[in-house]
Amino acid sequence: MQNNKKVVLISGTSSGIGRYLASKLSKKYIVVGFSRKGSKLKRSNYFDYKLNINNYKNMQKLVNKIIIKFKQIDILINNAGTNISSGNLYFVKKDFIENTISTNLTSTILLTQEIIRHMIPNKSGNIINIGSSVSNLLPQGESIYAASKAGLIVFSKILSKELKKFNITSNSISPFIVNTPIIKKIDKKKISKILKDNNKKKNGLIDVYNSVKKIINNNINGKNFKL
Repeated sequence: MQNNKKVVLISGTSSGIGRYLASKLSKKYIVVGFSRKGSKLKRSNYFDYKLNINNYKNMQKLVNKIIIKFKQIDILINNAGTNISSGNLYFVKKDFIENTISTNLTSTILLTQEIIRHMIPNKSGNIINIGSSVSNLLPQGESIYAASKAGLIVFSKILSKELKKFNITSNSISPFIVNTPIIKKIDKKKISKILKDNNKKKNGLIDVYNSVKKIINNNINGKNFKL
């Protein structure tokens, strides 16, 4: 399939930030999205796949399929994430810890590695990682989630240095609190306290989208956008 539009790959497009970005970006770009459950989003320039990001072999197969069909991947948005509010570490189960770190960090790094192998020969590309303000707020009960997102932000910054010579940018966006299905799982009193303690309002999905546009349009590199 030949096209003159840039190709954007977004992980975690079944709902929330990923779905919103897919909807908005598909107006200008060809957008390929995937998630464990799949998305019901219908757009002429949007192509959806089902994939558990923690299945490495299936992830490689999907990337190859995308490259065969679209010939390129110009922008990667690592949005897939899981598990907020694990509670006190003393009570957290091993499976919970492993799944959170794997989804939010390890598998995201492996996907990025797979994508840059196709970006480097073209000497062009944008990588955008969706982090979280939890890494700065440090709320009790979220040590595992915060650790995974903090790791993603640092990974993004160092990657920006490694890829600069190939004209590939790497940045992260750390939303404060956005009304998404994953946020709705957190106790409302806890959310209200965080908002009050920081004297801030919730972010809108549009705030994340505007940061994505800013990164792409201005060739920004090595930054973490705190919303």
